[in-house]
This record gives sequence, structure tokens and C-alpha cells, in this order.
Amino acid sequence: MQRLYRLGWSSAVLGLVLLVGCVEGQGVYESSRPSADVIELRLSYSEAFDRVVRLLEKEGYEVQADERTGLIRTVPKTRAGSDGVSYKVGVVVRMGGTDRESWLTVDQIAVPTFPDDERRIKELVKGLAP
Repeated sequence: MQRLYRLGWSSAVLGLVLLVGCVEGQGVYESSRPSADVIELRLSYSEAFDRVVRLLEKEGYEVQADERTGLIRTVPKTRAGSDGVSYKVGVVVRMGGTDRESWLTVDQIAVPTFPDDERRIKELVKGLAP
């Protein structure tokens, strides 16, 4: 039982790290991905960056963006799935470019949650209090 408890917390922490992300860097992101994953735009870096931020906001995401580093992240939001499973979904965009062109990569991160199971566990935990 204790091992399952630790496994559950480990999974939760891993999911949180994946969703929140942690990227440090100086300057604009340089893509090291295969060219098939990189989207090239014929827009200046600054204009493309602004357009991506506005597009994600239009899609209902709360956006955290740093033009200096080329990193755009969304605050994870819940999406309904099937069979009682929902997902915390976040988007990470890494951008680079010049005053004549830009490029970017987009990753979507989804961590499944099981609301019925979560409620049951919370009720069990509340029962531990005197």
C-alpha cells in the first residue's frame, strides 16, 4: 500500500513537471529537431511570436510567453475524455528566427486524470483525520 502511495505521488510530480516545464536559455531558441517537426514561417520572429500568442489565447489558453527566450507555454486546462478519464493539457511552443523569417516547434502535453478515483482517494484521506 505504501509503495502504491509513493508511486501515485511520483506520477503526480512527474506530470506536474511535464506540464509546467522548466526551460532556461539565453537568446532565441535554436531548433535541434528533425526538419519534419519544425514549422517555418515567412514572418519576422517578433510578428510570428505575437501571432502564436494571440492564436493560443483565442483557443482559450492562458499563455505564459517570453519573447527573449522564444518559449511560449500554456497553463494546463482540463479536457474531457471518455470512460471517466479527463486530461490536463498544455502546449509548449519553442521559437526562433530573424527579422525576415521564423521557425517553431509545437508540443502538446496531456496527463490523464481519473476524477472518480481522485474523489474516492480524497474521501479516504479525509477519513484519516481524528
